Amino acid sequence: MSEAEEKTRIERLIEDGTPFAVARYFSTFKVSRSEGGHVYKYLFLRKGLLKEIGVEPESLEYLKKNLKLFKVVILDGGKVYDFNNFRGYFRSNATRNEIKKIKMG
Repeated sequence: MSEAEEKTRIERLIEDGTPFAVARYFSTFKVSRSEGGHVYKYLFLRKGLLKEIGVEPESLEYLKKNLKLFKVVILDGGKVYDFNNFRGYFRSNATRNEIKKIKMG
């Protein structure tokens, strides 16, 4: 296996300097902290549209070990780990419809 294949998606994104975020939220209604699991999703732009894909377990370990590389935003019901000013990048490069969807949601 080559070195590039051994790297996780999150490591490749960070190396490339690609603005992205990782959203963490509960998969079910949270009654207590011990119930329900967290879901982690990558958020990134592709051709001006917001895309979401699940975070693989190997990347989660890397994320947890390298939180200092991210700006953590706490939202109602979850957290967003922002890398390389994804929020600003999104505002500057997303289509108007994508921005409206986020504001409405």
